[in-house]
Amino acid sequence: MFFKEFIAIITTPFIALSNWLFPTPPPPPRIPAPVVIERTIETATPVYIENSADRAILLEMLNSVKAIQEQVDKLPKFGGSFNTGEVVALFEDSLASGITASSTTFTLVRGTNKEGTALASSTYGMIIAEGGADEELVLADCTSTACTNVTRGLSVVTGTTSIYANIKAHRRGDSVKITDAPILLFTNNVFKGRQNIENIIEYSSANTFSKNNQIISKKYADDLAIAGAPDSSVTVKGIVEQATRTEVASTTSAGGTTAPLFIPSTAATSTPGGAQITGSGNTYVVVSEDDGRINQQWLDQSENFSWTGRNTFGTATTSFKSQTTFDDRFYATSTEPSEINNLQMTNATTTSLAVSNTASTSALIISNSCTGCFKYTASSTSLALTSGTKAMVAMPATANFGIANYTTTVGGSSYDDSGTIFLSRDGPTSTGVGPQVTGGGGDVQYTISITPSTNTLSLSEDIDDGGTSSLAGTIYWYR
Repeated sequence: MFFKEFIAIITTPFIALSNWLFPTPPPPPRIPAPVVIERTIETATPVYIENSADRAILLEMLNSVKAIQEQVDKLPKFGGSFNTGEVVALFEDSLASGITASSTTFTLVRGTNKEGTALASSTYGMIIAEGGADEELVLADCTSTACTNVTRGLSVVTGTTSIYANIKAHRRGDSVKITDAPILLFTNNVFKGRQNIENIIEYSSANTFSKNNQIISKKYADDLAIAGAPDSSVTVKGIVEQATRTEVASTTSAGGTTAPLFIPSTAATSTPGGAQITGSGNTYVVVSEDDGRINQQWLDQSENFSWTGRNTFGTATTSFKSQTTFDDRFYATSTEPSEINNLQMTNATTTSLAVSNTASTSALIISNSCTGCFKYTASSTSLALTSGTKAMVAMPATANFGIANYTTTVGGSSYDDSGTIFLSRDGPTSTGVGPQVTGGGGDVQYTISITPSTNTLSLSEDIDDGGTSSLAGTIYWYR
């Protein structure tokens, strides 16, 4: 007994010192008793399907439902405005009321940070009921206590996609904390190349870049000097320069930068008009129309054209205005007549030629019939003479030749004569007619003369028989 008391007296100071140096930690907080909710478990009545065909249909339906559920699990549930949330340190709050697994909104109790400032309107990554069986990562657009547009059941791998199995129902009072898990997951995936950046990133100031794999800024790209790039060629891709219309027309190969020139669309057109066909300095590249043909306005139709080859004109009416010269043969193969107002030809072959005014040629050969080549002018001149010389009326200007039918009477019926003579404007100046009789009534001869220079006609008696002879007839004029 004494020994125990002695030991107690000796060790008491040491025990006190040890308690002062090594205090005993407080006991752990008391864990509240779990809340037990009793529910009646209903046992489903099994359904037996004996038909194999029906079983196959049911199995196919179940597989389809499963496949749809897998696709649904991959889709975001509702969704915050941004994939990454704002971070507020040491933020902790709780639900003001419970939410179901289908809720897209919830309300916080305080809605303020550690410093008493209300949550600014933004997207936040949060964890509800952390550490419990129902903990859930969410993204929500929150302003003070009101949280909307909630992405439920965030994946713990991506931080952006929603997993259906991660969505839980929560009671009033469950803790709500702002967590950096979604933003860390998102950032990690960005750096790994598995996630796109949702907003434009920028440098705080202009930078210079020297390595091949560095990410340059827009300003750096805008300021790049491209003069060091190669000029393009038929084998090298590179720099080109836009040509002016004058350079296009002058076949200039390179511009002021020494780069090859390319033709811009402004230097080409398919439908010339306005400035393209008037004035000077309007050089354009000719482009065909939709039908693959060139608009005829590209040709200056007031200029002279020299056709060196044979040309075929279609069935439409073709007009040759002013002076048109055909050095070779001119063929008119159509059954319709070729109407020419004034034609001068040295050699022409045609199957149908109609000249409405004047046609002049050195040799006209007609291999078949010529309709309208000789036409009666509806004018005639009477012949009547017994003696002396008689000037007749002038030859009609529209006539080229005449055919005269005449009858002569010389001293009696035994010497009478009749016949036909041909008078041409460009032919002999005179033509003798009538018998030349010796003896009896005397020698008689009449002469009809045409003088082309004065376009006149005269009839004369060359030998007088004493007034017993006469000439009568009619000249019919033709052109």
